Amino acid sequence: MELTSADTLFNITTESNIIMNLDNDPFGEDFPDASPQQFLNCNNFATISIIVRYILCILFMCANIFLATVILKFPSLQTRTNKYIFHMCILYTSFYLLPILYAIIRMFISWKTDGATLFVTLDSALCLYITVAFLLSVDWFVFALVPHLEDEYDKYFNNVLVGIYIVFMIEWIYSIAFHENYHRNVTRPLRFALLYLLYILLLTVMNIMKKRMSVDFMPEDREYAFTVSNITLFSFLPTLIFHIVDELLHHLDLKFYLYLCYIEPFPSVVAMGHPALVLYTLYKKDKRFKMAFDKMFKKSMRNYRGADLDASLDDDSENMQTNRNRVV
Repeated sequence: MELTSADTLFNITTESNIIMNLDNDPFGEDFPDASPQQFLNCNNFATISIIVRYILCILFMCANIFLATVILKFPSLQTRTNKYIFHMCILYTSFYLLPILYAIIRMFISWKTDGATLFVTLDSALCLYITVAFLLSVDWFVFALVPHLEDEYDKYFNNVLVGIYIVFMIEWIYSIAFHENYHRNVTRPLRFALLYLLYILLLTVMNIMKKRMSVDFMPEDREYAFTVSNITLFSFLPTLIFHIVDELLHHLDLKFYLYLCYIEPFPSVVAMGHPALVLYTLYKKDKRFKMAFDKMFKKSMRNYRGADLDASLDDDSENMQTNRNRVV
């Protein structure tokens, strides 16, 4: 049986990289003595992992779409905190949906592009995503300290969100117009890494301060916001650590690099799969989300009858509050 040529394998790997951010040719010039069988095994594993991640990606996007739908369906859930989460759902779905659409278009249309526009778009979307996730924790933390300013901030909240989107849109347009190779391959990844590490550092400080603050001053009914922010931001940490190790040490030893190739999917699945944990957290930590999820499933599976589901949700919440007051 004739083995697939090295050029063909390199092309396959390159096409996969555009979609799933895999590394380039697993061996290249660093390990010229690698055997063809090692090369084929590595690429076969990469192909299988891509298929598995495609399936998981679709499932996690469905989870995000479900969460966004729940927030839209029940006006009582459309609080400032949940608006952050709603925007995170949209950005996450866009980040993983765009490469799939790009790959589908490439299958049917001859589009001569090096993928620079897609790369810049995904980078901007991911930076905006982690920024909104970080703002979710800042919002909760600041108004836990100074709750009397919350009503005033509510008046300008939408303007703040629009302003953040405008800033990222301007940066995206500039990057599309001037996407030199150095800017695309070095500056943007470095910028994302520095921005992400800054958010992680500040979030860690807030976590430490939260442990030392009095619980009496904490808005416990929205504490899930801080948890969601932690889940989202820290889910990307294994991927960042992996790429740092890969960049610094992959060329030292072939066996070590093969090990990196085979564990590469796992950090990316952690980053990709955090919405499932967010859904579980909302279901367990917040009674209103729990009721909303239950009502959504009852309506789809048991033909739940109710003229106004949101009013019912509010009635349930008021009853719970009344019962709580009676106990007190």
